Amino acid sequence: MQEASISNVYSIRELGLLDQGQDGVFENIVKLAHQTLGAPVALVSVIDDANERQVFKARRADASRGLLGAHLMESWYTPLSHSLCNEVRIRDRSLIVQDMARDPSFRHHPAVTEYGVLAYIGAPIHGPANDPIGAVCAMDNCVRIWSEKDRSNIETLADLCSQQVLLRAALQTIKRIA
Repeated sequence: MQEASISNVYSIRELGLLDQGQDGVFENIVKLAHQTLGAPVALVSVIDDANERQVFKARRADASRGLLGAHLMESWYTPLSHSLCNEVRIRDRSLIVQDMARDPSFRHHPAVTEYGVLAYIGAPIHGPANDPIGAVCAMDNCVRIWSEKDRSNIETLADLCSQQVLLRAALQTIKRIA
């Protein structure tokens, strides 16, 4: 494991970001993503390199929209091999794909072939050391044209998640000092 990944796992574990289950603040951010982007699926995910998975801190999925929504409602994580949010984290910048089935970089990705994802928009969430630790995203099983407003919205929501992570880190520091 690379040094950056060790730091990533330590910070997300220490902050309780790998704990499964709903998280009120992140749930509200996902609700906003779902409403503002109008996509059937919205997620806040954190990458757990140690266990090679992405953990959903919050999710909203319309299970009636095919395999994608149904799978996400059954589990609080997916393997990294199926994670588009990990691509955002690796790149450390927003990722917008309108038609994944036609994009040579993604057409064979398991999220496309197994879950039916065709459109994706995501932005990185940063940890206390400003390292990318996950992403806020929206997905659809239909081809979509994402707008600049959509990009701005997802990046703003990712910034809100990053600020929440920083607040948790500050609280951890205060607890250690007290």
